[in-house]
Amino acid sequence: MEVFSFERQIKHYSSYQKILLVGEGDFSFAVCLARAFGLAVNMFATSLDSRESLMLNYSKAMSNMMELEARGCKVLLEVDVHSMSQHPFLISERFDRIIYNFPHVGYLHGPFSAECNGLQNRFHQDLIRGFLQNASEMLTTIGEIHVTHKTTFPFSEQKIVELAQEVGLYLVHEEHFSLLDYPAYENKRGDWICDQPFPAGMCITFKFAKLHSYTTSGFNLGITASGPWSGYSGIIGPHMQCDVTGNMPKYTSTIEYSKAYSSYQKILLVGEGDFSFAACLARAFGSAANIVATSLDSKEFLMVNYSKAMSNLKELEDRGCTILHCVDVKTMNLHPRLYNKQFDRIIYNFPHSGYSNGLSSSEYSIFQILSHQNLVRAYFKSSREMLTETGEVHVTHKTTYPFSEWNIVTLAQEAGLFLVDVESFSLWKYPGYQNKRGAGICDQTFPVGKSSTFKFSKYLPYCFQFPPRWFESTSCPWLML
Repeated sequence: MEVFSFERQIKHYSSYQKILLVGEGDFSFAVCLARAFGLAVNMFATSLDSRESLMLNYSKAMSNMMELEARGCKVLLEVDVHSMSQHPFLISERFDRIIYNFPHVGYLHGPFSAECNGLQNRFHQDLIRGFLQNASEMLTTIGEIHVTHKTTFPFSEQKIVELAQEVGLYLVHEEHFSLLDYPAYENKRGDWICDQPFPAGMCITFKFAKLHSYTTSGFNLGITASGPWSGYSGIIGPHMQCDVTGNMPKYTSTIEYSKAYSSYQKILLVGEGDFSFAACLARAFGSAANIVATSLDSKEFLMVNYSKAMSNLKELEDRGCTILHCVDVKTMNLHPRLYNKQFDRIIYNFPHSGYSNGLSSSEYSIFQILSHQNLVRAYFKSSREMLTETGEVHVTHKTTYPFSEWNIVTLAQEAGLFLVDVESFSLWKYPGYQNKRGAGICDQTFPVGKSSTFKFSKYLPYCFQFPPRWFESTSCPWLML
């Protein structure tokens, strides 16, 4: 089932991530995420219980499972976290997030067993260790394992961080957990009196990642993107990246100034001037291995005409960015190093075709406007061929006259692209970015004024095309269009 939708988020989870949920009780946490996303085709929800056990012990399990399946979630039963990496339906899957909420091995001596019992505690540790070991084998390169757990005694004695280190996982973040963040989630006991909730109390979501030795070889232009779920994040949050000076990981974040871009997305930047926008994203991500930055200019031209181009290029190369020169946006989909490659975001900031009659040309001239339109129209056509199924083409553009006469949205429609969002653009969101004229007096900035980032996709937003019943209780901004 294909999904044609814009990104949705809840807390630190995104509809662009491929998510595995394990140890589900009545599947209410999975339902919570699915409702927030609108669809659940990116999710696998699993339980150790059989369908018969769920039916007998949880009042809402069946209805929750039906809703998940209707939203496209893959529901798997009788999945043991100790061996899930070898499960026939999971053995070849890789996930961006693997989530286990309140792991519990069950009570050894009935519901009156003591949690502070040493033997009980060791059984809990064996469960968590087995889960972490299996989960580490199922992660994407920059994926995370999340364990939500009580932090008070005796639960603190389970020493989750130490267990993770034993299996080669490293703590990248701890975040306070609150049930209020997940409407409809009902934490269940899951043993003896299964359908009753338990007091969550003081809890933390521990986030772990694998330690990697990242290279700076950049975006792999020898491999076609493997699809819309290959390494997405789309959230404003931290993850593991490597410092460009060595192999030890550091705690970095995706770009917090705008929700548009993420270190998990494969990003193509076109029409770069001095490459300061690319450098801005790379600094925010900590690594630029997901970025391809291109320019119409040659390297020699950049060296002569932009004062900071060489230092920006050096920084991008150190961070693993792939840099291509002499790339024409009109034919970039046929470029030998971009042919058959797909991206999650293709970005063109302030497109300009240059001045037909030198600097004396008027932006108000109909011929100048037609020249700009031809450039943008060709960019859209070329970009459409290079998008993943859920990818977006972004154009940042002035919205005042005469720039409004370019009719960006109409040009996109002519190329088979649909508007999914318009976001006000501000330079302060992108520290270090210096917008350049790029024609005649290349290295000078120009007043941005009122500008917006227009976001297009190959498909109409899903809820605008086929609003299913499940969306009746979910706000959908596109229904207001």
